[in-house]
Amino acid sequence: MAIRVQVTSPLASVYYRAGLALVPGSSEHRVAPEQYTALAADPRLAVVWLDEPAGPAEPAAPQESAAPVGDLDPAVGGLSPQAKPSAKPRRTGRPA
Repeated sequence: MAIRVQVTSPLASVYYRAGLALVPGSSEHRVAPEQYTALAADPRLAVVWLDEPAGPAEPAAPQESAAPVGDLDPAVGGLSPQAKPSAKPRRTGRPA
C-alpha cells in the first residue's frame, strides 16, 4: 500500500531519509507505511499525508441540498429566505 505525502525540507541541500532523496522545498512522494513513519519522525521535515489509504468503500451519506438562491422553497411555501428579487418592483400609478 502506497501513501501519498508532501515532504517539505528546509535544508539547503539534498537530504536522504527513508530511501528518498529529498530536495530543498516541497516535494510529493508515494511511500510505504514504514517510510512514512521514518519521515514523520524526523524533526527536520514537515510531512503531510495527502490522502487516505485505500480500503473498503463506504457509502456516502445522503446530503440535503439547499435550494439555490431565488428558487422556490416548498418548506416555506414560496421563495427561499435568501432569494432576492431580480428586478425592481414596478410602480402602478402616477408619480406624486
